Amino acid sequence: ADVQKRAILEHIFDVEKDFLLVVGASTGGWPDPNQWFIEKYAPKSLLLEPLPAAYDKLAKRYEKKNGRFANVDVARLAVSDKTGQTDFFLGNHRNGTNSSLLNNLPDMSAQKVVVDCTTYADLYQARKFPVPCMLYTDMEGCDEIAIEQVLDFGHHPKIIDFESNK
Repeated sequence: ADVQKRAILEHIFDVEKDFLLVVGASTGGWPDPNQWFIEKYAPKSLLLEPLPAAYDKLAKRYEKKNGRFANVDVARLAVSDKTGQTDFFLGNHRNGTNSSLLNNLPDMSAQKVVVDCTTYADLYQARKFPVPCMLYTDMEGCDEIAIEQVLDFGHHPKIIDFESNK
């Protein structure tokens, strides 16, 4: 699948003008399926991660080192059905990145935390980014929240990719 994804991205995504939106970016490290693409091409991107520990690692990974990642922005936000704050559930995962808007994690003793959130419409109005060429979501079973909002807003990415554990 990684070889297929690489071929598709390199064929469809124009790194000079296209925009990548990642919802649920985690730490940006392996096994993130977008890491190779971002680190190779540094495309215009917005990477969203609501959890502080994962966000801190993500932000450090894509610091604007000598302008290398000047086009890569990160924000500590979740996409939800409202803007403000929402409950988030943090699973008992060794790196603290297994989380969800719903308490649907394999470890049902997940810790509830509060995170900042936004709707796609409010995110777009605040940041004025281009229509995403690619939308990638990793929202632990809540992917339709972001995908439906993007489509309902009238944005139609060429590529919509979401995590699947099946």
